[in-house]
Amino acid sequence: MSSSTPTPFASSPSASTQPTTAPSTHNGEETEIINGDHAEDAESSKMAEQHQEQSQSNFAHQFTDYVFNVGYLQQRWADVQLTFFNDALKLHRVILARSPFLAQYMGNAAPGTTIPLQFRDDQITAEAVHTCIHHLYNPAFHLVTALNARAVLATSLQFGGIPELVHHAYTVARDSISADTLSDWIGWISATSVSPISNGYGYSDAPPVGSGNGEEAWEDLAGGEGGWYGRYGEYSDRLKQDILDYLTITLPSSPPPASESTPPTPLAHLLPYYTPLPFPLFKRVVESPVLPFKDKQAQFTFAKKAIAARKKRAAGGQAMEEAAVLAFKSGEGGAVVEITRKSRKGRPALWKVEG
Repeated sequence: MSSSTPTPFASSPSASTQPTTAPSTHNGEETEIINGDHAEDAESSKMAEQHQEQSQSNFAHQFTDYVFNVGYLQQRWADVQLTFFNDALKLHRVILARSPFLAQYMGNAAPGTTIPLQFRDDQITAEAVHTCIHHLYNPAFHLVTALNARAVLATSLQFGGIPELVHHAYTVARDSISADTLSDWIGWISATSVSPISNGYGYSDAPPVGSGNGEEAWEDLAGGEGGWYGRYGEYSDRLKQDILDYLTITLPSSPPPASESTPPTPLAHLLPYYTPLPFPLFKRVVESPVLPFKDKQAQFTFAKKAIAARKKRAAGGQAMEEAAVLAFKSGEGGAVVEITRKSRKGRPALWKVEG
């Protein structure tokens, strides 16, 4: 309903009998009447606008529900069929064209065509494709879980045109980082890192190149050069930083298991989590100034314990020799803990301690 223009006060019957010049007020009664009428008109106009906005919102919801139910769920009035993995859906080009990825597929395809979708990213799943197509018709935030968030992130980035789903998938994925999922997350970051020689590919089109022992994915954290980059651009970088924050802030602030007595080394309960880390990540975490140690000597003791645990875990299979150094540097607040590594054959250290 559109709001009507409020009737001027001067056109009312009571106003027509009044002089054209402003009368003197009697105890403010005239002013109160005028202000009261204006307030009623403003309130009426506001209510009309709210009613119109609500009507438009209801129409939008009803239309979206209709398109989703008839177009997506019932697959009626379709003018294109998509096949992916072992699934097939009859859909609508005007809806799918919201995705630049799908629009490119449909560019030279006649109406009624069956289009097979191909994905080079091994993180994309059939479930995630369904979720993203669902979202093109109707919001699918509720379908994103901790178990499928990474696949939805990969797929929604591939589709393009749905940044709100990308961000939501990232948020759900980030919130799933925990002590129980940490190992899986580190492996995922390593597995979805891409060699610099693949720069010709878009971040979501990059081939699934593995990264060996996983160290290349983390080299940028330890000051190394030539590190591999994440397949998902800024979201790979964000998740890498989220993992680092979890290891240096969230995990150390968590209380140790109740069954453990006070260990002789502060934060010793973190050793099982830190010991298996790829060296660049291990270096960045153990050197971190935000770890809650009372002083640098305590952090240095912890670093030596962690390196000893890594050496024991490798069972003599380490090609590189790691060491902890308590270095004193001018202009940096005194002592700092440094983790170094050098070849057992005496080659120069990959990371140097500089004064």
